[in-house]
Amino acid sequence: MSTRTISTGRRARPDTTTPFAGLHVGVIRRVEVLRLVFGLVWAIGAYLKWQPAFIDDYAKDVAEGASGQPGWLRPWFVFWRISSSSIRTCSHT
Repeated sequence: MSTRTISTGRRARPDTTTPFAGLHVGVIRRVEVLRLVFGLVWAIGAYLKWQPAFIDDYAKDVAEGASGQPGWLRPWFVFWRISSSSIRTCSHT
């Protein structure tokens, strides 16, 4: 018994009008809202980090955070303390 495939010559093509044609509109809306909220939180965080009080106290905060840490982390905290002090001197010139 042999099986023959009959071709009509027409291929079924996927809808290529939009890349998100198969997604539900509600999913797309939720992703858009999530992106906007994340962007807003990111912008607020960036604003607060560039305030003079944050910049002035950052080196002190790093030094306080280094106390009580394991010895193998000491070079990491020294690096950040040196980096933050150079950033502070650059921002006040």
